[in-house]
Amino acid sequence: MLKYCLFAVFLATVGATNFYQIHNPRTSFGYVYNNGSVDAPIKIEMYMGLQCEDAAKAVPAVKAAADAYGAGVVQLKFHVFPLPYFTGDFLSCKGTRVVSNLAPEKVVDFMQTIMTNQYRIGRAPCTITDLELMELLTDFAVEMGVDRDRFYVQFSNPHTTNHCKQQWKAHIASGIYASPTFKLNGVHVVDWNPSWTKQDWSALIDYLLAPPVHGELTTPGIMW
Repeated sequence: MLKYCLFAVFLATVGATNFYQIHNPRTSFGYVYNNGSVDAPIKIEMYMGLQCEDAAKAVPAVKAAADAYGAGVVQLKFHVFPLPYFTGDFLSCKGTRVVSNLAPEKVVDFMQTIMTNQYRIGRAPCTITDLELMELLTDFAVEMGVDRDRFYVQFSNPHTTNHCKQQWKAHIASGIYASPTFKLNGVHVVDWNPSWTKQDWSALIDYLLAPPVHGELTTPGIMW
């Protein structure tokens, strides 16, 4: 009898949800720029806080590189990574999630609009209240064709908040801790700095597309 009781306890333990488990998303996190192909040989991921000035300055160069090569060669994906010391960042993350649900083709433009208006939002602390920021985000979305009432409903939905929380946890668990952070084909670009231009990105991409060969082995730093 005891062994059956122990077995029942074991099953109950195994079947229980792990308190520390980060929720698995139904689709991968991130917002793809300009319909970048999933089969593109070069995949760049940018993690950024929407109130981060360094991120706002970095976006044009990486976008220009993606545009130069085209969606079939470079897939550029943006990840919203709200910085806890920029108090408006999490609300901006929620607004981005709502637009991605209601008008997915506008989500990158929505993020760009928020970064363009950083001066109106402030950083640490926010220079406007949470309610004022929510209204500002709503106005941005409405200007892009999103229905105001639907935006309100989804913004206040606990599922929206939970998605953004789980997304943040997943990024932290994967080693993201700063904005902006870049990954190229799944590996951190540790030498990125704010002075990078389109040409810097192109040099890195070209090296991967057509690496020089040294003898029988490829150039160090390139993996096949």
